[in-house]
Amino acid sequence: MPNVKAMWQTNHSNCYPGWMGYSGYNMVADQVLVNELKDTSTIENWQDSLKEPYNFYVQAPSRFERYGQLIHEYYGKITPENAIKILSDRYDPYTRMTRPVDFPSWTNNILCTICAVYPDFTYQAQEPVGTFKAHIANMWSLVAYPETGDIWLAINNFPAQYGGYEHFNLKELLGR
Repeated sequence: MPNVKAMWQTNHSNCYPGWMGYSGYNMVADQVLVNELKDTSTIENWQDSLKEPYNFYVQAPSRFERYGQLIHEYYGKITPENAIKILSDRYDPYTRMTRPVDFPSWTNNILCTICAVYPDFTYQAQEPVGTFKAHIANMWSLVAYPETGDIWLAINNFPAQYGGYEHFNLKELLGR
């Protein structure tokens, strides 16, 4: 994008020619069926389609928007501590609400935040497993400082950010 020296990405395709300075193949067209998008004929229609509140197939585009907000807010001062704050964020820019800590998102577009909590679902497996409950997803968080080899990994809870971040040094672990 003009005058923006930052890059971020989430798990949905944002490669629509003309959007945010992108030129090239329209990858959004390949996502229409998978994400049950209603109309991608224009950038505006595509963005509106992404924000459908009860679309259970789109991959939470609100997170992409929120990352953009936070990256610009912290631009030039993204330290490991601030990166952890960003990855632990529970604000939904679509609803303009902060998701309560133990309250799951309603859909992929209602209170689905960077630090995501999804409801438990009941699954039925063949015996001997039988019926069990599980979350449908977990957003693990990794903060890395490649120059020093330091990484902070959230791996102790669900969602991962709630358990704090464990510090590792890859150079030490790999004996370099």
